[in-house]
Amino acid sequence: MRRYFQKRRPLVNRALLYLVLAAFAVIYIYPFLLDIGTAFKTESDAAAHPLSPIPQHWVVSAFTELGQEDFARWLANSVVVAVSVTVGRILFDSMAGYALARLRFRGRGGLFAAVIAVMAVPGVVLLIPTFLVLKELNLFNSYPGMILPLMTDAAGVFIMRQFFLTIHPSIEEAA
Repeated sequence: MRRYFQKRRPLVNRALLYLVLAAFAVIYIYPFLLDIGTAFKTESDAAAHPLSPIPQHWVVSAFTELGQEDFARWLANSVVVAVSVTVGRILFDSMAGYALARLRFRGRGGLFAAVIAVMAVPGVVLLIPTFLVLKELNLFNSYPGMILPLMTDAAGVFIMRQFFLTIHPSIEEAA
């Protein structure tokens, strides 16, 4: 009998693990379902039942109103900014990470310590100084004003440095 329970224990543990994972999946997908449900609600229904993903009265007025606005322009703006920031981060973070991982220069340790220190500063603290700099440079309300401040970040430099440290120098030399 004891042997029977010993064989069943991994099965029970696995079932509990999947149950916990399914619960977390529901918790993480609920806001997405809530957004989809709210898109089909009336304004009064959305205000009356904000946490219910199922509308009491199904309407598509939000989508028809969106069609009357300049949605294509908004989408193009988002794509331009997202692609530019992504390409810039990949380019600049990888270059800085490579320099900190492979190149030997004076002050490298101090520079890396500064990168770590910048990671400790919450992004919200930098909002007002960033706004003031953009306003002073006349970049406010423009593509460069949205893209340039986000072109690199300390976390990306740190991650790329750690990645380059995992690659053996002989592989790099062979390339």
